[in-house]
Amino acid sequence: MMKNKVWPIAIFLVGGLTVTSAACAQDVVKRSHTFNVSSDTELSVEAAVGTVEFVKGDINSQVVEVELVIEANDDSFFYGGGDINSVHLEADQHGNELELSIEPDDEEVEVTWRITLPKMKGVDAELGVGEMSGELYTTNASFEVGVGEIDLVLHGSDVERVKAEAGIGDTRIRGSVRGNSNRERVLMTSESELTSSGEYRIKAEVGVGDITLDFVELN
Repeated sequence: MMKNKVWPIAIFLVGGLTVTSAACAQDVVKRSHTFNVSSDTELSVEAAVGTVEFVKGDINSQVVEVELVIEANDDSFFYGGGDINSVHLEADQHGNELELSIEPDDEEVEVTWRITLPKMKGVDAELGVGEMSGELYTTNASFEVGVGEIDLVLHGSDVERVKAEAGIGDTRIRGSVRGNSNRERVLMTSESELTSSGEYRIKAEVGVGDITLDFVELN
């Protein structure tokens, strides 16, 4: 799994199948990609500025779909932001690993990710600034945001340990998981932890912002 720092940086590619790529307007570019995977695949996502949304696909599907909406960052220090037409997805797929990131490394561009995925062996997602949200199947997972928010719904209660940490902010673990839970606040720091008798380990971290992890029964 990829473990690079993601503060105001983005990332890199070795492969991937681009299905469509279209400029919708001068200030917005949309790109779509699909990747063949299996239940043994571990997914890594590394993003700089923007939004990462997970969409729960068919549990037995063997495809990961990635849709990107690329825009100039209105909050950029430099007027007009970066060159959105040069931004593209980087994908390194080898063995049972699929690593996704953005190239070039441009802080002046904001990217909205929409990732539709089946149940996977593992998920590792890192975002520098922005929001990580959506729904996915419970599995071994790590979610990290520098500044922003993590708000996820996880389908399945088969967990061994769930941990959420916020340097400045709040943390919540709630829903269908039964086990021993603990929540601590010290000044502006928050940490929530739950242990149970299941299989998967999940960790969520945010430097500045809030974390909400909701667990629902797998139907």
